Amino acid sequence: MPDNAAGDDEERGRLIAALRRAVGELTDKQRAVILGELRDLPFDQISKLLGMKRNAPYKLVRDARVALKRHQAAVGISAEDIPPSEITHLTTN
Repeated sequence: MPDNAAGDDEERGRLIAALRRAVGELTDKQRAVILGELRDLPFDQISKLLGMKRNAPYKLVRDARVALKRHQAAVGISAEDIPPSEITHLTTN
């Protein structure tokens, strides 16, 4: 295995671990709304599934995004460091 492939795997593992920690710090409702959004569910459907008023998921997702960005900045990871495929990977496991 080339050195850069091993480094890429190590970096991927670090990113996934950081993302899992960040997602783990969200409230249950924030996680549910983020997951629904990543799965392209309409907010009306998300609110019905979670038994919320129609506008509640918008605030939850905004708060979740702020929390995720804050966590990632604290560990030195920018949005550009995380490929969309890694985010999708987190939602399917």
